[in-house]
Amino acid sequence: MLRNDLYVKAMPQTGLICLMNDCCAVWCRQSAIRELQLLEADDWTDQYTRAVFTEFTLFHTQSTLFSSVKLALEISPLGLARTSLQVASVFLYKYTSTMDYAVLVAEVRVAWFLYFLVRSCNRCT
Repeated sequence: MLRNDLYVKAMPQTGLICLMNDCCAVWCRQSAIRELQLLEADDWTDQYTRAVFTEFTLFHTQSTLFSSVKLALEISPLGLARTSLQVASVFLYKYTSTMDYAVLVAEVRVAWFLYFLVRSCNRCT
């Protein structure tokens, strides 16, 4: 069940029953279990399912940071469960302050220098 920050008036935290992110949206475990049971009832999973993959994207508004999360659960033929997690984060806006624009100018100058360095080396050979 998702609820907004007007309903949940607490600091963000991770608990054993519910997961809460920093915009105070809550997704309770009961909802996740109910969704998994619906998938099983609709024949998306059964006793022969060997892997379950979950992918989702998170966005942190204060830092304009996107994070892509990939979770995997794989079950071997012997019944051993193996989990894996991959997280990749990128900024939506890389250059936001005056100092960031100075870094941008330096990056452009380095790229310009490398371009002409490679170009001149190609002429020499």
